[in-house]
Amino acid sequence: MTEVVSYKLYNIEGKLMDEFNLSEFGENLILKTSSLPPGIYNLIGMNVKGNIHNEKIFICDVTNRNWG
Repeated sequence: MTEVVSYKLYNIEGKLMDEFNLSEFGENLILKTSSLPPGIYNLIGMNVKGNIHNEKIFICDVTNRNWG
């Protein structure tokens, strides 16, 4: 059964950066982070039953790295 989950993404200061709803089919979630500055974020998901899941996300700027 497909479950709809509401997500909210907050920066470290508690500012809401994004919110979206997804139909959850599994455990993987892909976020487009190119518009977000590097930092620590808190992703909170809540399903229709009110169950809450909380994850910390670390976004790094890798555009100026010397890989070789």
